[in-house]
Amino acid sequence: MSTEITTTTESADQAAFELVQRQAKMLSSSTLVPKAFQDNMANCAIGLNIAKRLGADPFMVLQNIDIIHGRPSFRASFLIAMVNASGRFSPLQFQQTKTGGGGCFAYATDKESGDKIEG
Repeated sequence: MSTEITTTTESADQAAFELVQRQAKMLSSSTLVPKAFQDNMANCAIGLNIAKRLGADPFMVLQNIDIIHGRPSFRASFLIAMVNASGRFSPLQFQQTKTGGGGCFAYATDKESGDKIEG
């Protein structure tokens, strides 16, 4: 019986891997994705993995990732949208710091605890 379960799991894993490859191939052949993903199935597959872990639309994730020194970095507008869409917090708001330099911080209220979260 354990051989059957192992074989079924391996088959499901193989099918999932093949699906990701097909999706990555399709995305990498599109001119609608950023240059870092065009003709690069590996980058697209990694982007698909990130989208799956975030529960976000793969195309939206690829559109909002910039590769900086080999590391994926999300655009601020995407991060703001993810926080706002999570439903865990009030909409993000921004306040300028009183000190010079033009800095600001973001804040929201945790809907469960009512605590103000800032950073």
